[in-house]
Amino acid sequence: NVVDIKLPSLSERKVDIPLLVGHFLDKYKKELRKNIKGVSNDIMLLLMQHEWKGEIWELENIIERAVIFCNDDFITLKDLPERDAA
Repeated sequence: NVVDIKLPSLSERKVDIPLLVGHFLDKYKKELRKNIKGVSNDIMLLLMQHEWKGEIWELENIIERAVIFCNDDFITLKDLPERDAA
């Protein structure tokens, strides 16, 4: 390593979660050709309270999966994996 960069964990940067959710949602709804408008307030609250041991890649995977399974205008609890919905 030439330069060591210290970056706080996602759990310490909760304010970044809505921006990251929006980014990943835009990415995957375009890639998967879905017309999803956003995530429900319940889902955003759940994502903000999550521990994020897997960091940003974990959030990205959850959003990608939710976009795949979402058949409505908004991602809801039914679109999340059971382990993430608990």
